[in-house]
Amino acid sequence: MSEADSRTPRWMGGRIRLLVFTAGASLMALEIAGSRVLAPHFGSSLFIWGGLISVFLLALSAGYFLGGWAGDRWPDLFTLNMAVGGAGLLFLLIPHIGIPVCVALEDWGPRWGPLTAAVIVFVLPSVLLGTASPVAVRLYTKEISRSGRAAGSLYAVSTFGSLAGTFLATFLLVPLLGTPELLRAMGLILVVLPLLLQPKQLGLVFYVVPAAALTLAFLTSALPEVPLAPGGGRVYGRVIHETETPYHRIFVIEGKEGGEDVRYLQFDHYLESGIEVDEPHHSVTHYTHMFQLSSVFCPEPASALFIGGGGMVGPRVYREIYPSMERIDVVEIDPEVVRIAKEYFAFDPGEKTHITVGDGRIFLDRAERTWAVVVLDAYTAGGRVPFHLLTRQFFEKVRDRLSPEGVCLLNIIGALEGPKSKVFRSAFKTMEAVFPRVYAFPRVRPSGEGGEAADAFRADFEAYRRAPASLDAESRKEVERVRNIFIAATLDEASIDAETSKARAKRLVASGAVPERFRLVSHASSLIVDIRTEDLYVLTDDFAPVEQWETW
Repeated sequence: MSEADSRTPRWMGGRIRLLVFTAGASLMALEIAGSRVLAPHFGSSLFIWGGLISVFLLALSAGYFLGGWAGDRWPDLFTLNMAVGGAGLLFLLIPHIGIPVCVALEDWGPRWGPLTAAVIVFVLPSVLLGTASPVAVRLYTKEISRSGRAAGSLYAVSTFGSLAGTFLATFLLVPLLGTPELLRAMGLILVVLPLLLQPKQLGLVFYVVPAAALTLAFLTSALPEVPLAPGGGRVYGRVIHETETPYHRIFVIEGKEGGEDVRYLQFDHYLESGIEVDEPHHSVTHYTHMFQLSSVFCPEPASALFIGGGGMVGPRVYREIYPSMERIDVVEIDPEVVRIAKEYFAFDPGEKTHITVGDGRIFLDRAERTWAVVVLDAYTAGGRVPFHLLTRQFFEKVRDRLSPEGVCLLNIIGALEGPKSKVFRSAFKTMEAVFPRVYAFPRVRPSGEGGEAADAFRADFEAYRRAPASLDAESRKEVERVRNIFIAATLDEASIDAETSKARAKRLVASGAVPERFRLVSHASSLIVDIRTEDLYVLTDDFAPVEQWETW
């Protein structure tokens, strides 16, 4: 056999390389899109990526094995085309089955829920794409002496395709198209490509008819909507704006609250903030009232820094009620959140408020000024805990940027005790390692004006600490309930107790410094100092397993 006869025909070699490149790009685009399919239901934790990577590696292993077997049994371009085209049909199916599968598995927890969903939704298309490279190597190799060169060349093409798919999906296609449309576009390319690259064969007829019918059905059928609330929970109104960003699926929802027209900002399943439409300074997500706890420690702040903006309720209210405020900085990682706050939540930065789009920790690294109040509100519900904003090294940066009379407020979702308390208690212990004084203010309901409910809850909490069995089941459940907990940290060596906190709040409300609608007396009455942390450890950049702990 001459050297010319031993080589794959040029027309066929080009087609094989194009198919391998497209398969590699599609596989990685599917993995990126997979994280967005799972996130609204299971969060964006370490388990999401660990599950996805495990499932895709398993699928690739199976695909390589099957591809090697199929390539030896049916060494034909038709085999390669059918694997790619079949994967394309499954891509078109994913937007229709992804949401129902995830909804059905939401109660399986943060570990097994996303892993099982990833297996059901993503394994088959990944296996088919995994068969492409070994089949292509079999077609590309005509003699054993050139097999290494052929395999290396095709795997390089596949890897370069994977790189292109990762880059385009992450930085361009998901933000531009959204996840469902990305999957449909990639599926359509994979379905059509065999029609363009396959030499005329009778067998192609058996692909064209079902592929055309299924493609038409998938593209014309209505896609399921992402449920606004998990597990059949409360739906707050009608969606007036919806978008997908690299960080969240964002909804703006209008509804009624106490007879008033209200507007909510929701990330995936979870409310972030809400305002009255006619009175945008009035928040209807009442945890934001607890931002005023800063006044218990620093009643006349000259400056404030918010890390995490949401609907910009906190910065707006600080500018409204504190006449001493000269400058407010807001750091929000998602530019779309800033745009939505301005368009839908009546946020006008004015001259005092300065917006920075970026990561809060990087902002602090570069900051040269100090603030009287630092509010950390970047820890959202549903298991989204950015660990790099909970470590000792991060809190040291916050401490160094805090005025001597200042206070740092951290809003976190968790429980004071019980199985869902580890993230809160670790954050508390970590802050204790950095700041002279640290206090916890759990949100207590009902939060009346005088603080009686907070006093009663604090008594139950202290009894729970001494002997959990001494409380009735309902009281134990209330202590272990997941809630907003504000951790306050100061540089002041002097300690205060709940009565002192309550007395300060009463003076602030009586003088008119803080309006009564914020229920400051009630929130200040919930102060707790003695948090159990001996079974946990200080979180560091090297070790902060917060994503492994259940918080919701």
